[in-house]
Amino acid sequence: MAKTDFASLKQYIEIQNQILEVDDCGLPQTKWKTVRKTRAKVTPNSNSKSENNTFDGINFYEKKEFIIRKYNGIKGTNCRILYKKDIYSIIHIEDLDEDGMFMFIMWQKVV
Repeated sequence: MAKTDFASLKQYIEIQNQILEVDDCGLPQTKWKTVRKTRAKVTPNSNSKSENNTFDGINFYEKKEFIIRKYNGIKGTNCRILYKKDIYSIIHIEDLDEDGMFMFIMWQKVV
């Protein structure tokens, strides 16, 4: 991957974590809460479509790669990204550099 710097983080995204809240009737409900609004470098994945076989046929899902500043609030599958009104679920996370300043995250668009 090419060297990343702060100037390349040009797109705005929201990172949301899934939380459990109790409603007025005392019943638990899951909701999405924005935990960070930040900038990211967004690129399509080189294998930009993945397919899933479902009972109604084969569905294709768009994948994107996001590079953001290091953030420890990403909680695996209980996390998602909002980007241009689209929702992306997590596939893979890794540290991009030894300094720990940037993270590489691969996401799959939720249909």
